[in-house]
Amino acid sequence: MAKKIELEISRVNGETKFVFKIDPYLTELYAKQAQEKRKSEAWPGLEFYYVPRVIESEKYKKLLEEYHLFDTFGSRITDGKRFNIAWIRTVQGGGEIKIEDDISFAEMSFFIRNTTNFLKEYFNEFFRDAKVNGSVTLEV
Repeated sequence: MAKKIELEISRVNGETKFVFKIDPYLTELYAKQAQEKRKSEAWPGLEFYYVPRVIESEKYKKLLEEYHLFDTFGSRITDGKRFNIAWIRTVQGGGEIKIEDDISFAEMSFFIRNTTNFLKEYFNEFFRDAKVNGSVTLEV
């Protein structure tokens, strides 16, 4: 079942914004796993699901590193050469975040490309329904 996450970066009058919209089904996946909801001071008006089981997992951290991403709730959307993926857990299922850093559109394109690749791999690995079978025959 295909679910959509829409991402857009725009610059108007020198102000750069990141706008995102997440399919309600995906938002509900986080809601079911959340320990609590937290508000963000860095991203006004947004509230996030706090899911330590996901964000503290070594596999998750390794995948973030591979795609030059990080997941730090309530901090800047960029950190040097990495992009913050914490917005994926917004309670609202979408929003707008002002990009404070002076980043070129080429860099932002790189972030979006890495984010989309990360999300495909991440949801396939951790959320897709799957079944693994095995059997062993022993001769004694």
